[in-house]
Amino acid sequence: MNGILPIVFGAISEKDNMFLRDDVNAYEKYFGIGLNALMVINNILNKYNLVPKTILDLPSGFGRVTRFIRAAYPCSAIFASDINVQAVRFCSNFDAIPVYSSGNFIDLKSAIGVEINLVWTGSLITHLPESATIEYFKFISQILTPNGLAIMTSHGESIVDKMTDDCLYGLKKNEAINGSSLFQVGRANLSLPPMR
Repeated sequence: MNGILPIVFGAISEKDNMFLRDDVNAYEKYFGIGLNALMVINNILNKYNLVPKTILDLPSGFGRVTRFIRAAYPCSAIFASDINVQAVRFCSNFDAIPVYSSGNFIDLKSAIGVEINLVWTGSLITHLPESATIEYFKFISQILTPNGLAIMTSHGESIVDKMTDDCLYGLKKNEAINGSSLFQVGRANLSLPPMR
């Protein structure tokens, strides 16, 4: 894993709000998150013996994870998608194909235009109401190749407990839901096999 560090694109956009400039450990934290995400991705891909030819990072932001995916998979077509146009454009610095998302997953599927072997989604569903999360699951099921994988993270139920009127993670109070029940709803709507 350390062998890819020298080829990771190192510039950080001035507009990247995931880079906490006032933190003395800002670089270590920022690049550490990207590296940790890549380690998760690689562990799962190795388990399924999959080398993805097409990868979607959604939401990509300014490429905190995308740059590590590019370093590890230099021959793959990598699509960076986000609702932030400047962020998506910045990801083209490390040869990601920029795909602007309006938040409508049907439009996003058309904009990408190919089936995807790997979808990486870091914490998007934390910020979506239930209806949009279900639409996201449907989108993923439509865009993945038959043997494709979707790897996603969320902040989980602990965030619901931490929500205040000032910090709702992009949700309205009545949109905060039990994550485990939503996951079961998503699985049922996609006709996924039972969890082991």
